[in-house]
Amino acid sequence: MRPDGAAGAYQVVMCRRNHENSRAPVEPAGGAMQALGVGESRSERGRELNDRGFPTAPSSEVRLGVVAAFAVAGLALLTFAIAARTPPKSGPFCRSGCLSYPFDDAASRVPRDFVWMYPAVLLSLAFVLFLIAVHRSSPAAMSSFTMLALALGCIAAAVLAVDYFVQLAVVQPSLLAGETQGLALLSQYNPHGMFVALEELGYLLLSGSLLCLAPALRRGGRRGRLAAWASAAGFALSVLALVVVSVVFGLQREYRFEVYVIAIDYTVLLVVSVMVGSIFRRAG
Repeated sequence: MRPDGAAGAYQVVMCRRNHENSRAPVEPAGGAMQALGVGESRSERGRELNDRGFPTAPSSEVRLGVVAAFAVAGLALLTFAIAARTPPKSGPFCRSGCLSYPFDDAASRVPRDFVWMYPAVLLSLAFVLFLIAVHRSSPAAMSSFTMLALALGCIAAAVLAVDYFVQLAVVQPSLLAGETQGLALLSQYNPHGMFVALEELGYLLLSGSLLCLAPALRRGGRRGRLAAWASAAGFALSVLALVVVSVVFGLQREYRFEVYVIAIDYTVLLVVSVMVGSIFRRAG
């Protein structure tokens, strides 16, 4: 049935009025909620987190970052300086007084050839503390990268700390006691022994850990971008060194790659820790 003219006009007017009344409270309520930040969408909150820089942690954690960063820098410099003054006594880079398998006469090199490993163990622990500080101080949007960096860094630190501690607590006293049977596999003088293999693994993981920090460090201004660039370049150079040495020397690469990756990683560690430490100090 069709309504007559008056009834139809009345229904049209009432429909319009109800429609206007239903819309009227929505606009101010929505505006008030937006003004209070209650109505922000998840994507808007995500964009806000993405826009935050580095570091974003409280002042107490920033101070921890300063201590950890400069501890890494100081220990890296000390370890590298001592190691550089400890010439190799076996393998391809040995020039005089070289030791030969099974390295039974290495007792005369104790403790001189082992001194650099003491700060190296401390450096491994300080590096983990440094990664924790960076992870806690990074924007939430970067947490996946910094968590992966922390995981790789913990594995690298564990591998290197165990490797060096075995030399200090097992190989040193065994050499002095003349208990050398079966010791050649563990000895640092073996150019293709377990010591060299674990160092290669540990420093490759360390360079991968620094690479994963790069996205978060890029948010730290000019110093952060320099640290991120150094981290990415260090990883690329480490992989390139492994490929080139493996292609040229094959299974007889001995400790050549170990020397290259240590030089690369310690240089990158110095740059990154000093840059990040200065960022933390300015933020504190």
